[in-house]
Amino acid sequence: MLGDCTRVDDVVARYGGDEFAMLLGGDVEDAAKVAERVREKVEFECLAQGEGSSDGSPTVSVVVASLGEDTATLQRLIRAADVELYRAKSEGKNRVAAMGSQ
Repeated sequence: MLGDCTRVDDVVARYGGDEFAMLLGGDVEDAAKVAERVREKVEFECLAQGEGSSDGSPTVSVVVASLGEDTATLQRLIRAADVELYRAKSEGKNRVAAMGSQ
């Protein structure tokens, strides 16, 4: 499903049990558009297959992060994205959160 939403030069990889990483070209706004397509596609496909969360609705939380002064290394970028991901989940799930350039 993720591959269906990404562009030819984008890279998608499983990062953990239910976590994935996508390396996307372009700016944060472009990446947020791809992330929103992913969220919508997963939601639609899960509903079509009768799958979802405990209340029956599928949820996907996506964080768009970019390299910047505070996230200049891959380790810092992943750490910052992970913090933002937990924030997105705690604020209602099923959303795309974009971290601006740091």
